[in-house]
Amino acid sequence: MVKTAGVYVVNTRRGRNRHEDIEQLVGENKMERGDAVSVLVQSIQKAHEKVTPLPPNCSIFRVPEPMRMRKPEAYTPHLVSIGPFHHNKKHLKPMEELKLQYLYDLLGRESPANLGESVEEKLGKCVETIMELESEARGCYSKIILPNDEFVKMMVIDGCFIIEFILKTNFREPNKLNAAWMSDVFKRDLLLLENQLPFLVLESLYNLLTGNSHYIDGQGPYTFSYRACRFLGGMLPPIESIDYSESSNFQVPQIFNDFLQGIRSWAKKDEADEADEAEEVDEEAPLLMEEEPEILEVQPENFIRAMHLLDFKRTLLLPAKMEEESRGVFVFTRTATELKEANVKFETGPAMKRLLDITFTYKSGVLSIPSMIIEDNTESLLRNLIAFEQSYEPHDQDITYYASFLDSLIDTPSDVELLQKKGIIDNLLGEPQEVADLFNGLLKEVIILKYNRNYLFNVCDDLKKYYTIPMNEWKASLVHNYCNSPWALISFLAAIFLLILTVIQTVCSIQQSLVPG
Repeated sequence: MVKTAGVYVVNTRRGRNRHEDIEQLVGENKMERGDAVSVLVQSIQKAHEKVTPLPPNCSIFRVPEPMRMRKPEAYTPHLVSIGPFHHNKKHLKPMEELKLQYLYDLLGRESPANLGESVEEKLGKCVETIMELESEARGCYSKIILPNDEFVKMMVIDGCFIIEFILKTNFREPNKLNAAWMSDVFKRDLLLLENQLPFLVLESLYNLLTGNSHYIDGQGPYTFSYRACRFLGGMLPPIESIDYSESSNFQVPQIFNDFLQGIRSWAKKDEADEADEAEEVDEEAPLLMEEEPEILEVQPENFIRAMHLLDFKRTLLLPAKMEEESRGVFVFTRTATELKEANVKFETGPAMKRLLDITFTYKSGVLSIPSMIIEDNTESLLRNLIAFEQSYEPHDQDITYYASFLDSLIDTPSDVELLQKKGIIDNLLGEPQEVADLFNGLLKEVIILKYNRNYLFNVCDDLKKYYTIPMNEWKASLVHNYCNSPWALISFLAAIFLLILTVIQTVCSIQQSLVPG
């Protein structure tokens, strides 16, 4: 471009050459950018190919990290590892020898299913059974890096250990533990989310080695579900609180009527036989079946269908009946002390009720809550049940809502003391402050779905309405503000007394003024 007589003239030749250079440069950049895009696309595709999708039947997860960070010891096994997540952890290796002893104790038991078979033959059948279930069992875990042979070996050893430990507990046999406290720690470890075995593995091994038969120890037909009920029933609620006769239309099948009928019919027959016969059961072979009892047929579809022991325990705690229309938006309620001040009466739930069977009778103002034992393992169990509900989407957050309800009721040690006096809480921890701290910290880093189905909706909603009745609200305010301590009560009564004297004095003055002088 040159200037001629004040006018700029473009040098067309030079301009044309520069334009061609720009087009060439852009073209080269386009080629380079295209290559870069292609490389990145291929890299992302290769990374995606390495990702293992979550199995559709996955039910055993790692605890969400934010929850673990709050209290890592609540989710970590103390003595025994079950499954792949804590397999070969250094502090858990001492129990591997005990697991092998329990394996061979179980293989040494006799039953109609394997009479005359050697221990080696039984072990071979166990390995073969688990090899057939390997693919399905692997799909229950969110992530497994163990090779096939190691995984099968682990399933056999851990599964047989759990079965034998349950049998020893049911039969009250010597458990070969060095200290009594170890049994409770084992129970605690077996109910950790990361320390689970698929229920199908446990049932398959149990049925293989026992024939799912009816063994004599004075109780009834012993499916693995029944064994698990007896083993897990005493943790949280007393074992008497589990009613094996309850039927339910809840989407997860509950304890079954036919099963109970079989237990009762056989138990009655056994009691009648005891009057005529005084035969003793061979203690060395407690599982040996001597005579096939006549009982009602127990259909497999009537058994509890659980994914693992933690899920089985969760099912035992759920309300026996859960109406769909009772579910609604989650709401908090008042503390126990505030509800008592508003005329709410606390009662323990009726006998044979499950832990989550909470009811409120609006007409009488009675809040019924089943009794709950608070001990050393309670927090760990509740935390793992909540972690399971946080991870497994098909389940509703029923345990989470239960914990939220108790968190609402319990704010201070005085709330705990009130629930203790009413028999709702059996505190084995010590100070009421410890129980208050337990529930106040239980839901940190937990996502509560406010718009999910909440089985306690009706209870909380009725409590809110009951509290806001003018008379109840006035009484609650009066008690809370003026009767919460002896000195406040004295001051309140003194104020009323002075008010009465003032009124009397005023009336007397008016009367005197009306009297003619």
